[in-house]
Amino acid sequence: MVRSRCCRLSHALVAAALFATAIAQEAIDPQTQEQQQQPSIGEVVAYKLTQIPGCTVATGDSYELPAGLYDDCSIQMPGMQQNDPQVFAFQVADNVQMSAIFTLMVQGGTASMSIWYPGSPLDGPPDLIQNELFSSAASSEGWISIPQEDLATHPGDYMLSVTAFSGMPDVSLSVKTPPSTLQLVDEERALLASVAGQCCKGNETMDDSPFCAAIAKQSLATDHSWFEDMCHLAPSSCNTDGQLIKLALPGLGLKCESFPSEIGGLKALARLDLSGNSMASATLHEVAKVISGLPDLEEVALGSTGLSGELTCDVLTPNMKILDLAYNLLEGSLPSCMVNNLTELYVPGNAITGTLPTPAATSSLTTLYANIQRGGGLTGTIPVAYGSLRKLRFMNVGGNSLSGALPGMPRTIKLLNVSDNNLSGRVGSLPAGVWNVDVSGNSFTGPLPALAALTSLEDFVANSNNFDGRIPALPSGLQHFETSGCGLSGPLPALPAGLTRIDVSDNHLTGSVTDIDVTNMEVFRASNNSLTGAVPVNAAASPAMFLLDLGHNKLTGSLPDDWVAPRMQMIMLDNNEITGTMPSSLASLPRLGVLRLANNKLSGDLNSFAAQFTNPTTPAADGSTHKFNNIFDFNISANHLTGPVPGNLAWLGVFNPNITIIVPGAHGGPSIAPRALDLSGNMLEGDWPVWLLDAVRSVGGWLLFVLCPTFGREAAVTAALAYAATVLHVLPLCGFDEQEVPD
Repeated sequence: MVRSRCCRLSHALVAAALFATAIAQEAIDPQTQEQQQQPSIGEVVAYKLTQIPGCTVATGDSYELPAGLYDDCSIQMPGMQQNDPQVFAFQVADNVQMSAIFTLMVQGGTASMSIWYPGSPLDGPPDLIQNELFSSAASSEGWISIPQEDLATHPGDYMLSVTAFSGMPDVSLSVKTPPSTLQLVDEERALLASVAGQCCKGNETMDDSPFCAAIAKQSLATDHSWFEDMCHLAPSSCNTDGQLIKLALPGLGLKCESFPSEIGGLKALARLDLSGNSMASATLHEVAKVISGLPDLEEVALGSTGLSGELTCDVLTPNMKILDLAYNLLEGSLPSCMVNNLTELYVPGNAITGTLPTPAATSSLTTLYANIQRGGGLTGTIPVAYGSLRKLRFMNVGGNSLSGALPGMPRTIKLLNVSDNNLSGRVGSLPAGVWNVDVSGNSFTGPLPALAALTSLEDFVANSNNFDGRIPALPSGLQHFETSGCGLSGPLPALPAGLTRIDVSDNHLTGSVTDIDVTNMEVFRASNNSLTGAVPVNAAASPAMFLLDLGHNKLTGSLPDDWVAPRMQMIMLDNNEITGTMPSSLASLPRLGVLRLANNKLSGDLNSFAAQFTNPTTPAADGSTHKFNNIFDFNISANHLTGPVPGNLAWLGVFNPNITIIVPGAHGGPSIAPRALDLSGNMLEGDWPVWLLDAVRSVGGWLLFVLCPTFGREAAVTAALAYAATVLHVLPLCGFDEQEVPD
């Protein structure tokens, strides 16, 4: 989902990175930095939260967080640098009677926040980590609410850290501290209770519906505690009169037959988020009727609710700025009022057709997500007027049927995704500040655009086009680069030190890969080219890599001897000219599932490799239980291997009856990966491996099993294996000393 709304916890911040630095100059006056710093808390220099511009609610040496903050505290951090935490300190008084809610708004990247309680070591995990209200590449919102009982029992010095992880996002931190006296007005509590009556059956569990199982029974009861009140339940919030200004119940298990008409009675409402709930019978027209009487409504999020009907302008209220209707059942065309009156529009995953509307020159549109439309989606060209929008930052119209040329984009653009359309012509110059570009799955021609000067560019994806020429010089900050299936030639350029994922497979690339530093990469794919040299030695010790694919090239030399890559899951080096023996250390990689070395010139036997596998039924020396090896796809066919087939291969993951490997299917859904063992086309010898019958029988189900082209008792072997398991392909076996195949 574009604005993926949920209540899951994000990853904890890396505590070791907690070294405070100055916030961007727009947020802190350099002349007052010395006054604002609070160096005495532990060993971390932090800024006094309540004395930062935008949140100046304390004076002197005090940095106590007072009760009664509503719109008084908002700190702006434009253009945050990655992994450069901003750390803030605040104090909580004894027996305080308030809630404390921290909200982080992020645009143009990703960022998160964490909180440490008084006395908690800052080199340890935080006490509270961010909940995500929604998250996308364009924008996100997260929040932390300190439980009231924690505030009352943990007075003292708190630390809050904000860290950016991608892009150079504009970040806003706001703090609200509603006092215990603030309660939702009875009229609105009754309205929400009525919603609960319509959308709850009464027997829901917390897993089914947190709203029905807890909020409806506690917060909407007449005798609830003050800290259970809706005005204190983040991410919802109230004004000083006890009226809801933000109602956020995303993914909380409401099942409504229609859109609740009671929402229209929340007259002060500015933000409404019911995304991820079920309103399968509701139409957008019903929504428009209900919200039409809400004069202050600025944001509506109803993604993934099952809404149907056509997109029409009557859903827009006079002050609406943000509309999220992602992944519903909406049809019809995209009206021009949407791109002219809104600042952010999210309508992916619907069935919208027609042309992309031309925006007016006065449009304040910053974000347009209209990607992945069902039934063909948007047609026609991308109007050139989008290139003149002064505020447009995020545009995603991928997964449609747009055609023609890609017009120039405004200099403000940060994210551009036009993937999987029918666009043609050349990709022209990209704006200097662009951060994320995806033009894959089109028919673009000519050379790739110049990239080296795009210092903010982190992601560039251009797979499956008709480009020609070489890969241009890459910018130093690039992290993700894909140009597979583009017809590119020449050598790889110098790869940036921070590059973590690269896929340049299915091109005509040449040159050596021997000296490429892949130590910090997660994915290195360059298969189906004409690359030469040896497998980069540093791949064997990479702490991050999980996929290495250099198959179908002209690599020579031997494999690295010592493989210690802890995250490596797939190694595909088939169809090269690699020599030497099979390193036994490959068998010890803890997560390796796919090992393909077919069609090389490997020699020697498999004994030392197989010796790393242990019978899972044999207790270890410390009394623990051995496990199957994880390799479920093992192909070393068409090499020069000799010797017997070791019995320890029975402990390959191929034969583990307790696992099912799920991989992405052809149409995006899950699929069961076939198990594969292929030793064919070698010079293996010795007795036919009787242990295979028991191994195959224990697995059952899917198995691709190939040893070699011919064997004396073809029918008997085939029958035995067919009895032992469902075999996708059983080819005759050969190359062993003749003997009777057991029943």
